[in-house]
Amino acid sequence: MSNTESQFVEESDGPDLLRGVRSFYRTGEEIVVAALPVGTSRVTATRAFGRATLAMLDGVARFDELASGTYCIEAFDDADVLLAEELTTVGSDQGERPVHGFATSFADEDAPLVLAWHRALRSTVVQVYDWMASYTEPLGPESGWEDPSHRPVSLDGSRMLTRRSTRLATNSPPTTPRC
Repeated sequence: MSNTESQFVEESDGPDLLRGVRSFYRTGEEIVVAALPVGTSRVTATRAFGRATLAMLDGVARFDELASGTYCIEAFDDADVLLAEELTTVGSDQGERPVHGFATSFADEDAPLVLAWHRALRSTVVQVYDWMASYTEPLGPESGWEDPSHRPVSLDGSRMLTRRSTRLATNSPPTTPRC
């Protein structure tokens, strides 16, 4: 991912993003939004077909028992102006309602940008492609190797991507390399 693309992840002409909202919550887990914009008087969780659930406000916004689904969490002011928003998914596990993302860059310096991209996309499942050195010996040397497309792969970068993807509430299922 180029620097220009990574900068685009943070730029927007729309409302601000609600900070601290994870990409995935388990069914029955309380969702707490603590970093509300100044002037917030109402917070809703709205599903794709328009059904909205109103949060309890007591300095933070709290949602109890949201049903399985994908939601847009929205903060409004008294004039009903949208101040900030963020997408999230609720389900029994990340595989129930996956928001797919793909990782194809595994150099040490790529991991932070790849993670920023998946954070912006709200990925709940990150599928990892072309990281194997070969079918018979998946892991190359400790110093790194090239994937089938001749891009550099770092064992440390791959480990960091997997570890930090898990912190984003994502799942990194194994996959076989492209033929």
